[in-house]
Amino acid sequence: MIFIPLGEFLNQVTPSATYIVDGLDECESVERRLVLNTLRNMMQQRDTQRVLVSGREDLDVTNFIENSMIFCISKKENEEDVREFIEWKIEAKLRERQLTESDRVLWVSMQIDALWDECTTDEDIQTALENLPRSLDETYARCLQRIDRRQSRFAQTILRWVAAAITPFQVDQLREALAIDPNTGCLDRNRMPPRQEIVKCCCNLITSNYGQILLAHHSVRQFLETRLPSGRFTWASYKLHTARLELGALCVNHLTSADYGLNLQHYNLGECSRIAIGEPTMKTLIEGPLPSWTRRFLLRPKPATMFLPSKASSPPSDMELSSFFHYAKAHWAPLTRSISKASPHWDNFRRLALEPNLSWRLHPWPPLGESPDSHYFGLLGWAIVHHHVPLLDLLLRIQDYKPRNAIFNMPFYQYNNLPALHLASRTGNAEIIKRLLEVCNPNKTDNNHQTALHHAAETGRADASLLLIQRQVSLKAQDNRGRAALHYAAESGHVSVVQTLIDVGVADVNQRDNIRQTALFLAAGNGHETVVRMLAYRGADMNMEDNNGWTPLCIAADNLQDQTIRTLIELGEDINMEDGVGRKVLDIVASKLSGDVGSKPNANQAAFLAAKQGHEAVLQVLLACGVDINGKDFDGWTPLTQAAASGDEVMAKLLLEKGADIEATDTEYGWTPLSWALIKGKEAVLKLLLEKGADIEACAGCQQTPLSQAAHAGDDVRAKLLLENGAYVETKDQFHQTPLSRAAKEGNNTVAKLLLEKGAHVDAKDCHNRTPLSWAAEGGHETVTELLLENGANIEAKDGKYSQTPLSLAAMNGHEAVTRLLLEKGADFETQDTFYEQTPLSWAAKGGHEAVAKLLLEKGAYLETEDGTGRTPLSWAAQGGHKAVVKLLLDKDCDVQAHDDNGRTPQSWACKGGHYAISRLLHMP
Repeated sequence: MIFIPLGEFLNQVTPSATYIVDGLDECESVERRLVLNTLRNMMQQRDTQRVLVSGREDLDVTNFIENSMIFCISKKENEEDVREFIEWKIEAKLRERQLTESDRVLWVSMQIDALWDECTTDEDIQTALENLPRSLDETYARCLQRIDRRQSRFAQTILRWVAAAITPFQVDQLREALAIDPNTGCLDRNRMPPRQEIVKCCCNLITSNYGQILLAHHSVRQFLETRLPSGRFTWASYKLHTARLELGALCVNHLTSADYGLNLQHYNLGECSRIAIGEPTMKTLIEGPLPSWTRRFLLRPKPATMFLPSKASSPPSDMELSSFFHYAKAHWAPLTRSISKASPHWDNFRRLALEPNLSWRLHPWPPLGESPDSHYFGLLGWAIVHHHVPLLDLLLRIQDYKPRNAIFNMPFYQYNNLPALHLASRTGNAEIIKRLLEVCNPNKTDNNHQTALHHAAETGRADASLLLIQRQVSLKAQDNRGRAALHYAAESGHVSVVQTLIDVGVADVNQRDNIRQTALFLAAGNGHETVVRMLAYRGADMNMEDNNGWTPLCIAADNLQDQTIRTLIELGEDINMEDGVGRKVLDIVASKLSGDVGSKPNANQAAFLAAKQGHEAVLQVLLACGVDINGKDFDGWTPLTQAAASGDEVMAKLLLEKGADIEATDTEYGWTPLSWALIKGKEAVLKLLLEKGADIEACAGCQQTPLSQAAHAGDDVRAKLLLENGAYVETKDQFHQTPLSRAAKEGNNTVAKLLLEKGAHVDAKDCHNRTPLSWAAEGGHETVTELLLENGANIEAKDGKYSQTPLSLAAMNGHEAVTRLLLEKGADFETQDTFYEQTPLSWAAKGGHEAVAKLLLEKGAYLETEDGTGRTPLSWAAQGGHKAVVKLLLDKDCDVQAHDDNGRTPQSWACKGGHYAISRLLHMP
């Protein structure tokens, strides 16, 4: 791949660029790793690089690019944005979509134009509306009827030429074309029609757009070619190729007309200048600096004569040329592709094609020189590439100045240095190949030592291959890679060419190239199953080894060609054969899937990797080869675990059908595939596993059931699915927490509500005697707290550790909203826990939670309450340096001199904590 050198180049050229990589998850694992490693190296070399990588959630970027940030765009979080985008996209598509039949915008436009053009009274309009055409074809037919009625002498010609034009006419080009005498090719500007008449006379079938004349719609051309009703119009015999030939003849006649007086260049000696080079020139040279006595030692050259073509006339400026001249110059050659010798314009065509002109440059092939052979050589290449048989016929039948035979075997530099026959074999025109075989050496090789048959085989030209074989082209000829034509046909999967080479040419199916590979290797590596079978049935050696000790099966495995692997095994290739380093086919597949070609992973890991990367067909092949369907990777994941975590329903279904263990647990968490499907949010796979009988109460490492996991994650959709399939609502994990406790702890109100509706115990206690309300209050989850209270939760339930109530926990953590809610529901604000007998106000003061302390004081909390050590809320606030709470308590006239059991005052605690501003505040009279 070129990505690594491209990364190095970009790093040097654009050191501060931002790179956006989209769709990386669609790449194979090897390619993803290569791209991410390259991006990481680029960012390590320059800290100004920025990279944005987008993909599905299983695209693990953090393992490759450290400190990268992950933004998850999920349906739940971005549902509104997604909805708006879909609505906008639908609206845009509705605007852009092509309407059909009577709904077409084009149809409506044409009816309006017809009414405007044909109707003069209200009665005419009403009659026309009652008889509107029902389809575009009928509309087009009526347009042609209107053209016939008008008997415009231009309309039919304009419509034919516009439909046949290779590129659109400019308005003036078409006007001039209509004013050209088709026999003489001369332009009579007095015959040019007005601009407005060009479009008007064709009754809405053509249009003008930015000065170009176009058909009103591409369907007009289709109608004229294939759906024109016979017998109804004067030009029912219209054929596109006939119109093109007519237009091509006009171009040829115009370019060779007397309008320009084209001095097409003749190579006659009478028109060339003669320069004699010989003794006078040499005498001038030696009589200067050399002594005269040296002349007798020098050779006297014979006079030489050089003939130079007559000096070409200067081309006129563009202002002197007609607009149609430029059109004719650009298109005469492709428009005359079907011209024949019987045409009355053949002589002009021959004259224009064969005679070079250095001033006007009328030919589409580039000038390769100023000699006739240079001109013919350019013509030859262009004719081959553009399938122009008449041009080639002209060249082969020249009478007066025949081209040298050498040009037919010379390489075309502009066409990858291919000689004529090689080039024709690639383009595949049988008529051109037949003609070239008369003058070309069929066994000539190009710069890569390839014959024309190599090129025909590589490009899938069966007819060309047959013609070459019939001319005794060598089927065993090898190029610089040692490959014969059969190698290339097999590599590209050209079945008909392979069959021709084997059946007609009797090609050797076991011929080896430079690395000892036969055609079967190449077909197998590219997954051409039909070619593989064809070669095998013709005697190809299935177990032949190349230089690396690989068989065709190894090549197919390395390229993950699942169907070919299956075919080769079916045809009898040995699956246990080892390559040069001792790897079997399954080892090669595993190495390829892992992306580490140099490694030798466990063969059973191949199934896991195939499941991970979604290679369903490869997995089926591996299973057919006896791979352990429950083989685990280093984390204890089975293929089914991976399919479940990836949400690959098709893969999971296949694995289950093949007997995968539905209850297999991983090493790290002890989770089953069901748990992984749940955690990753893969609902379709979750449903599949439940349908197949997965244990809905299977406990993970923390004794969490799938329902507990769903409650913890706040996944109400999957929690509902589990409950509908019989999940136990009071299941407990290793901490004796129920799903309701876990939902309350995480603030997942929707799941909590669902569990309560299914009968969950609202005051279920865990191993610490804590209820769901206790967890919700500690977490500050107001909505869940309110839900639990509405369902009868005990507001004074105390935990088993310090006997703390929900209010104490809310105050301790500074949750103002939950504190207010609990106080409104009548929670005891003077309750004391067993942790130094502290009240909610003490906890709020200790934590510096001013708003919570204010709420408690407003409810009447005792200002001077003492805990088990005799300390007041002011003492705790002073020690913590919570100035706002201290001021709040002072405003309530609390006792500044209150002593605790150790005889310390709040000011003393402030000084101990280094809070001197608070100390001064407490010292104020």
